[in-house]
Amino acid sequence: MALSKIKSGSIAIGVGGKVLQVKQALSNAKAIKSSNTFVDSELFTGVTFDSNLQSNSKVFATIEATIGEENSGSWALPCELTLYEGSSNIGNNANSGICGSISVINGNSGQDVYAMERVYGSILYTPSTTNPSYKLYIKSAVTAFNRVVGSSYSSGNSAYVTGGTRITLMEISA
Repeated sequence: MALSKIKSGSIAIGVGGKVLQVKQALSNAKAIKSSNTFVDSELFTGVTFDSNLQSNSKVFATIEATIGEENSGSWALPCELTLYEGSSNIGNNANSGICGSISVINGNSGQDVYAMERVYGSILYTPSTTNPSYKLYIKSAVTAFNRVVGSSYSSGNSAYVTGGTRITLMEISA
């Protein structure tokens, strides 16, 4: 079979949807927060792109984190994570953020402090500025009790400290 040549004028080159820049931030620290509204995890001081965004660009943001919780009577309530751009929650909504889960499902057996779960989430959105800054926020659903990002609640043994909380940002051309 003969190979066909494609002339550069016959296909669309440079159409939107390209990744223009990528920024990734990593924290190996542990944060413990107790709030039923979103609060700054304080794991990141503010993640920004190296260059300003082009106008009309979108941002594809991902979160990768380990969550844990203390032994509490509210063991069946999820822990939620989201990203804030400045003072705005860019998550799906004010209640659920970008991702969340329940790290403990064993009915408050007293071993909850060792449980942890890996969670992932992503969102594609239009930023409000060409120089956005992002922070990771956390909350408990309904009842406030200690939630952990980056580890199980008990970190007396290094095996329970997993760290590796990542925020990855990609600028996508319009």
